[in-house]
Amino acid sequence: MVRAHKIRLNPTPEQATYFKKACGTSRFVFNWGLERWREQQALQPATGAEGFGPARLKAEFNALKREQFPWVLEVTKNAVEDGFRRLGSALKNYFDSQNGNRKGSSVRFPRFKSKKKARQSFTLDYERFQVEGHWLHISKLDRPVNLAEPLRFEGKLKWATIACEAGRRKAKLQLARFQERIANQRQDRIHKMTTEIARTYRLVAVEDLHVKGLMRNRRLALSLADASLGEVLRQLAYKSTRLVQVGRFYASSQTCSACGYVNSKLELSERRWVCAACGVLHERDWNAAVNILQEGLRLAT
Repeated sequence: MVRAHKIRLNPTPEQATYFKKACGTSRFVFNWGLERWREQQALQPATGAEGFGPARLKAEFNALKREQFPWVLEVTKNAVEDGFRRLGSALKNYFDSQNGNRKGSSVRFPRFKSKKKARQSFTLDYERFQVEGHWLHISKLDRPVNLAEPLRFEGKLKWATIACEAGRRKAKLQLARFQERIANQRQDRIHKMTTEIARTYRLVAVEDLHVKGLMRNRRLALSLADASLGEVLRQLAYKSTRLVQVGRFYASSQTCSACGYVNSKLELSERRWVCAACGVLHERDWNAAVNILQEGLRLAT
């Protein structure tokens, strides 16, 4: 009976770097072999699958690795062997599926492994590692790797697979959860706000802003995206009894809400301004809101 342990490792920074190199080597070898197989298959479609298999690919790679890929020698040779073993299994599963020799659903042709999406792992055979208590000894590593716990039962160790299941993926998961939480909070706040507005007022006037154009301003883009103006307008449209949209070219910020004077020289950075006609001091956003309400009432009647 074959039984498996799954034990967390506590590598040093140097050992973690070694594992990443080994995982990268296995992935590179798989992709290199798949590319060479496809090239051969294009030249000899009738015999490419059988006459140019993983064994021949491995021999070709070993003949040129010292000259073209010397960095693969920095890790255990099992990383190279693991890449060809996985490629052989993938090709066999595909052809068995095509020929009807494999049970279950059909298997698609192997695809290149992505550094970001593919599972980062490599396998050691029993000659390349040894376990003693809480320590894992691996060839080409000066110090043993700490195990979170010892083996839970005795038996002959046949192989060990080392996989990176945390790091850049754990960080992405944490970031995704954080972004989901922020999005839920924003959506909850918008729903409560629009519901209160719709229940309080019989008519709601809003300005039809050119949001895409405003998003081109790098100083405003982040704040506008965080405000979700499009979602606010969408909810007001179906919650409000009557919604009036004021045209985007209406000078709501530049018009004095007291006398109607238009300050065409008003800059975006000016948050307060004094009307040259009547002398009233305006808060830019409040003045714009009053003008939008007045224009909305005019359009409604």
